[in-house]
Amino acid sequence: AVSASKQCLRPHFLEIEPAITLDDLLLDRDGLGIALAAHQSGDPLLPLLMEHRPRLLSPAERGCLIVGPEGDFSDRELELLRRQDGVSVVGLGDLRLRVETAALSLLSGARLSEGLAAA
Repeated sequence: AVSASKQCLRPHFLEIEPAITLDDLLLDRDGLGIALAAHQSGDPLLPLLMEHRPRLLSPAERGCLIVGPEGDFSDRELELLRRQDGVSVVGLGDLRLRVETAALSLLSGARLSEGLAAA
């Protein structure tokens, strides 16, 4: 992550954490900052990002992108996400995406909103 951050000229290093269960992730809610969870039933991503852009651009604000496993979140996991304060369930379009494609789409949307807000 350090080499990738340097190569991309990022002003700070990305923190890449090991995979954990959704339950464990939500236990540490204070450490999540703004959390976006990708699910086909979610609200459109870009309008939500534009609504929250002042917080997203704050250097002090942490963010967490949550993508479910292959086959998507279970009904129980989706309900946990929807009830959790600070977590927004967002849609990435009408296609079912693989985990790695969903993660890149979510990250790309966040980066796009950063660029639009700076313009």
